[in-house]
Amino acid sequence: MSTDALASFRLRKIGFTFQDFHLFPHLDFAQNVAVPLILHYFPWNKAVEDAKLLRA
Repeated sequence: MSTDALASFRLRKIGFTFQDFHLFPHLDFAQNVAVPLILHYFPWNKAVEDAKLLRA
């Protein structure tokens, strides 16, 4: 796979959560979870609201 195709595959098919605290320190929980949604072209506000549902 090309580099772009491999990046796209990882974005669409692979998910993981860091066990250490490799999060963006300036973002809260929902915003950190929303980052991959942004890469899928979700609007920021919708991505954050969807991420907040995961915490419930």
